[in-house]
Amino acid sequence: ACLTVRTTCVAMYNSTASGLSSDEYQVVLTKDEDQVKVHSSSRWMDLLPTGLTKYILRPETLESLYVLYSKTRNPVFREWGWQIWSTIKKRCKGNFGFAVLHNVNDANSRLDDRGETFFYSETLKYLYLLFSEDGPSYLDEYIFNTEAHLIPKQTRSQ
Repeated sequence: ACLTVRTTCVAMYNSTASGLSSDEYQVVLTKDEDQVKVHSSSRWMDLLPTGLTKYILRPETLESLYVLYSKTRNPVFREWGWQIWSTIKKRCKGNFGFAVLHNVNDANSRLDDRGETFFYSETLKYLYLLFSEDGPSYLDEYIFNTEAHLIPKQTRSQ
């Protein structure tokens, strides 16, 4: 199951013209000719963004890549993280910071006039950790809460 989950997270980024992921996807079980035409540049034609098609700078996929890298030291997780970071820089960097990409299905989509604070406090933190850790993992001594704050693990005294 872990292989499927990690591959699907990255596939959501690879399934769009922009290379970034939206929040909602539909898994298509059959490949209709119209869908293939619309997503002809996609390597993952069975995942289609639906509903909200913005990329709002969420951290969850990068958090997962960090945890998987920390536990396995498999370099593919860093490669995927670098690909995502490079695309974020290319598509979401504005004059005064990073902003929401309006439509992940449009390679030339505009930026919305808003950014999310969790991008700076969570997304960039997980990117930093993904590429900075070469020794023991923070996960050995800490847990991360839902806002990416480190909380020391309690040890049982004997």
